[in-house]
Amino acid sequence: MSLIMKPKIVIVIGFIMFTLFAARDARAQWVLTNWDGCTITTCLLVSGANTSSPMLFAGSDGCGVELSTDNGTNWTNVSAGLSGFGLNVNALAVHGSDLFAGTEDGVFVSTDNGTIWNPANAGLPQNTTIAAFAVSATNGSMPILFASTEFPKAPGVFRSTDNGTGWQAVNTGLKDSNSVHAFAVIAANTSSPTIFSGTNNDGVFLSTNNGTTWNSANTGLTYTYGVLSFAVLDTNSASPIVFAGTWENGVFRSTDNGTSWNAEDTGLTDLKINCFAVSGTNLFAGMDSNIFLSTDSGATWGNVSDGLYSIAQTEALAVSGTNLFVLAVGGDNLGDEIYSVWRRPLSDFNQSGVAEGGAAPAGSGLRVFPNPATDELQIMGGEAGTVHLFDLMGRERMNAMDDGANTTLDVSRLEAGMYFLRLGIESVRVVVQH
Repeated sequence: MSLIMKPKIVIVIGFIMFTLFAARDARAQWVLTNWDGCTITTCLLVSGANTSSPMLFAGSDGCGVELSTDNGTNWTNVSAGLSGFGLNVNALAVHGSDLFAGTEDGVFVSTDNGTIWNPANAGLPQNTTIAAFAVSATNGSMPILFASTEFPKAPGVFRSTDNGTGWQAVNTGLKDSNSVHAFAVIAANTSSPTIFSGTNNDGVFLSTNNGTTWNSANTGLTYTYGVLSFAVLDTNSASPIVFAGTWENGVFRSTDNGTSWNAEDTGLTDLKINCFAVSGTNLFAGMDSNIFLSTDSGATWGNVSDGLYSIAQTEALAVSGTNLFVLAVGGDNLGDEIYSVWRRPLSDFNQSGVAEGGAAPAGSGLRVFPNPATDELQIMGGEAGTVHLFDLMGRERMNAMDDGANTTLDVSRLEAGMYFLRLGIESVRVVVQH
């Protein structure tokens, strides 16, 4: 990525919050936070997740790092020491009170919650781009850090045993053409952790000796092009469960430390798995336009995206305190990108894998057809009343009276793009194509 030629971005905050959600069902608990940080946002990190005052960090492309200490109500830029390509933050990691930022200018470390950042690049290729981090077993008081560097400049994995002061390449067994998208660590705080790396071209590799050597671990993994994300349930138990999210083939699960994998896609309607988040036995998966939840170790999945508007891709998920946070990107009708951070209380998610309050009230059931629509959009079900069609800027573009049976809107003159339709307390996303 570069500091120039960024896409035109529009950040939509207060107006959409008021317009879209004032009349929404009070039970639907997705809340658009007051994100006013950088236009392009890349990653989320929670520090002190299990404390009474967790800190939520967001990395950005061009503005460094943003910090919220009040669940996204307010954000502060904490990027002193980052400059140039160092303001393009792709990955964040935490160990104790130390924060690590992986940028397009290598690694930076902060020991004061992001107030000051210092470079930590000795041993890394000059001006290298960091794609992902992992924190493994401690080396005395120091963590063992892993950082992946991006293809084509210097793809591979580097390890630090001194808090990022020095790095060494640890690529034995990895193919030179691979870039590592993601890491996972089992038994991170023991003397013999297992480290997983998800690669661009050749699936999963694992190391049982802190990265000294890597071995392919793809038995049962029917799709090896683009392993984008990992999650671990029961990470410190005798039988942890590892999940791998792929580019276009869904979720795979391993219950034997990567020896074998099985597809676990029941209920999924989107098979590009960009990210995961774990809260107890709840496993969340972020796709391009949806978020799914599994409460049975990946065996079945339920969509919990109801109430998330204008989402074209989920970039990151994070659990902070009692909330799930979603970093998402959408698009408006001008082709601009809109980045937003949402939150929802974890208590909203019941044990069936479906968010409480996500279903329409009894006797309703707002539906539209076809979707995407080109000329006419039929509105079926729902309560009688006025139906409103909004664009992603929150502007009302059309309205009509609906008798609760069947109403048609002429969308032939609308610009192609994403809209949302609201009738009473119900809303649905609508795509217009020409």
